[in-house]
Amino acid sequence: MDTPTAQTVQTYAQAVQAIAGTLLFFATVVTLWYLRRYTKETARLREEAHEQNEKTARLAEAAERQAQQSFMPILTLTMRQSPVPGNPAGFLYHLVVKNVGSAPAFNAFTKASSSMKLPLRLLHPRTVAVGDSEPVMFQVVGADEHPAVAWIRDVERILRNIVRDNIIMAEINFEGADGRAYETHHSLTIGPEGALLIHLDTFQHAAK
Repeated sequence: MDTPTAQTVQTYAQAVQAIAGTLLFFATVVTLWYLRRYTKETARLREEAHEQNEKTARLAEAAERQAQQSFMPILTLTMRQSPVPGNPAGFLYHLVVKNVGSAPAFNAFTKASSSMKLPLRLLHPRTVAVGDSEPVMFQVVGADEHPAVAWIRDVERILRNIVRDNIIMAEINFEGADGRAYETHHSLTIGPEGALLIHLDTFQHAAK
């Protein structure tokens, strides 16, 4: 091969090499761009998936709380109007514990105390169905023991004679069907007219 031909081949080879280098450079740039875009897109998808998972978890927790709250007992101390025995036209009020929740209450019992440290008993059935009212027997025990009563007029009479201006605290403890423990706190006072006043103070989950 003569010298001019060799130079021409060498020139073409250098040109091809330069073109190949340029193409490789652009290919590398394009590949890096796609890799960077893929990495960013993957990170975005992972972040969105993480956020969605957290949102789903929050919704599940809220649904669970709502389900628990929509299916639980709530016992309150209140009054129920009842006919007077032997007098259909008349009526009196009973002291009762009522389930105003949406599930039956089990293992219910009431602890009572007063600011005068009087020993008190509030007795009622251990199970209260939804919407039911069960009579509560009220009794002051001790040396000067009184018979247990359920009529509100008798409760008021005892409180007027013994408790006077002091407050009786009644804590009702009970459980739901799932074993969760609850408690409601009431305060009982005698009003200015001598009538019994029952206040529902708190309702809360109880530690077992």
